[in-house]
Amino acid sequence: MIKFLRNVFLVLAVILLVTSLFPTGAFATQIQSPKLNLSHVACLGDGTLEIHFVLLNVSEGIVPGSLVYDYGTIAVGKNTGNVWHYSDYVASGYYDITSASVFVGSVEVTLHNPSEYAGEYQCPTSTPTETVTPTQVTPTEVTPTEITPTEVTPTEVTKTVTPTDITKDPTEEIINVLPLTGANTGGSSHGMFYSGLIFLGLSFIMTGLDKKLKN
Repeated sequence: MIKFLRNVFLVLAVILLVTSLFPTGAFATQIQSPKLNLSHVACLGDGTLEIHFVLLNVSEGIVPGSLVYDYGTIAVGKNTGNVWHYSDYVASGYYDITSASVFVGSVEVTLHNPSEYAGEYQCPTSTPTETVTPTQVTPTEVTPTEITPTEVTPTEVTKTVTPTDITKDPTEEIINVLPLTGANTGGSSHGMFYSGLIFLGLSFIMTGLDKKLKN
């Protein structure tokens, strides 16, 4: 009974110590309020400048309104889970976004990181590809040369083959099969070797069991 209680107290102590490593409320589900961030200001491949906002922690079933900021109004875009996206496409120049806001239901959410990407943005425009006009090449006329074939008279060749009589006296070969005595049967040797190892292992196991029973 004492040993059982000691084990219970030990388990409880371990659980309490592990739990104390986490901050208070770490295992509780927390409901976070909506948050508006300026995600980036960056040049696109076609030379336009994109200003991108993200609205975080929007409850399911709620569609936020349009976003109003220093340089205009952006309609709500697509959403990924509880995150909504706002993108505006503007010309190159200097931009410093100091304020932005959007309504989520009846709650107004303001910009969390104003002036974070302030600076001069000059987006390179794509260079048009130069059109190359192919040069017309006039083919040169080639007159074929007439070739007269030379007549070849075939020569008759007569070949005389004299058959040679080959007489072969078959010699009867007698193969004496001698009985093998003292042959080395390798398969039997390997089987005996592995059997010896198995019995050796069983002897070790029996020795261990005997010691446990004695103790």
